[in-house]
Formats: sequence, C-alpha cells, structure tokens
Amino acid sequence: MDILLLSVDYSTDRYRAGENLGIKYIASVLQSNEYPVEVFDLSLDKMSINDICEKVNRRQFDLVGIGVSFTAAVNRAIDIVKEIKGMCDIRHLTLGGQGISFIWSEIMVIEKEIDSCVVFEGEYTTLELVRALEYGGSFKNI
Repeated sequence: MDILLLSVDYSTDRYRAGENLGIKYIASVLQSNEYPVEVFDLSLDKMSINDICEKVNRRQFDLVGIGVSFTAAVNRAIDIVKEIKGMCDIRHLTLGGQGISFIWSEIMVIEKEIDSCVVFEGEYTTLELVRALEYGGSFKNI
C-alpha cells in the first residue's frame, strides 16, 4: 500500500502559512505500522496539479488523502480532487481535516469523485481505512 497525503493550500490573507500537523500525525501512525507514506503540504511545497499528478502516476498510490485545514479551503480541495481524479489513476481518494469534519455528508452527496471522508481525529481511522483497502474489506463502517 503506497499512500500519499496532501495538505491543501489556503489563503494566507486570512491565516498564517504553516505546516499541517494533523496530516503529519496521520503519516506517523501509518509509518509506524510499516506503510510507506509521502506527504506534500501545498501551502509550503508550492506544487502544481501537474506536479502532483506526475508523482501520483509515477508511483501509483493506492490511497490519496487530502487534508483540509480550514472550511474556507474546501472549494480549493474540491478543485484539486476533480483535477487529480481526471488526470491520475487513484484507487481510493479520501478527504479529511477540520474543514471537512462538519460538512462531510454534504460533500459525499455532491462530489462523486470522493471515495470517503475521515472526520475528527484521523490517525487511527486512516489506519483502519488503509487496512480495509489492503485486505479487501469494507470501509463503510469505519
């Protein structure tokens, strides 16, 4: 299972630029369970969609998780999802983070490109999701 975690960039007019620790906590739990994880923080790494898709297609990630730090960045996350799903071969795409936790059900109804949402504290939920995907189990009740 190869995993890519992306943190969505956001407007620094309203918020200070800083690393997304939540996504790094998730990466840490996955890595400590022997899963290879790559992390890109788009607020700091300044990658284009083409750069992301090139990496995704080269490595063929099984899971792409997109972290949304602020509700104000949800639209940006949806744009990224649509572009990535249109250009890349991804087995499972999940959204998570503070910006998703309270509106996940609306997002799942509207955006068909999203396979799942991880809400609230995502470290062990994401680990369960990865294990379900790896072993062919259902992730619907996680």
